[in-house]
Amino acid sequence: MANPLPPVGEELLATALDLFTSRGISAVGIQELTETAGHTRDSLYRIFKSKTGLVLATLDRYKEELPWLEFLQSAVAELDRRDGAAPADRPEWARTQLLGLMNQVTAWSVQRGDRGCYLLRSAAELRDDPKRASGIDRQVALARIRGFHQETRRLLGRLTQAVGASNPRALAAALHLQIYGILGTAAVDRPPSRAAARGYAQALLTQYGAAG
Repeated sequence: MANPLPPVGEELLATALDLFTSRGISAVGIQELTETAGHTRDSLYRIFKSKTGLVLATLDRYKEELPWLEFLQSAVAELDRRDGAAPADRPEWARTQLLGLMNQVTAWSVQRGDRGCYLLRSAAELRDDPKRASGIDRQVALARIRGFHQETRRLLGRLTQAVGASNPRALAAALHLQIYGILGTAAVDRPPSRAAARGYAQALLTQYGAAG
């Protein structure tokens, strides 16, 4: 959210994120949520305006707390700082960042366990069961999730261009699919090991002419 939340808002948001990630958005009503958080419905509506506003806030907070996304953002920020410096070293450095990113994704998927990825689960729920998602502006929420994926692919594209891939956009799309394949698998099965995830990414780098 653009502005800092008051303590009541933080408590409502934390409760909503916990309940939504464990049981789903539609399964949790406003009454249960506010009672669990120990606050009133009026407080929730005063701060978030609607359940849609609360859902958007949980999506934003979840994104802010993703360690692998922070790693990716930091890598691209460092790439910007390196602009014009030691261009010969850039492909190897970018390759190291991309492989390190897969370590981060795998570690996060293990930590999340069977809760899986909130963004993936929310998108599936909002798209597949509109009747259960009543009271929520599904299109607004899905647009927020799509924007997140677009941002991820854009950041990946900066690194795949720096790594010298023959088709940076296609490589970024393939790595994006790998990331969400790992996160999606973690919800139902054991995710791949870090070595396996790095191996898959390395195979993609080789396929697109960016192997070390």
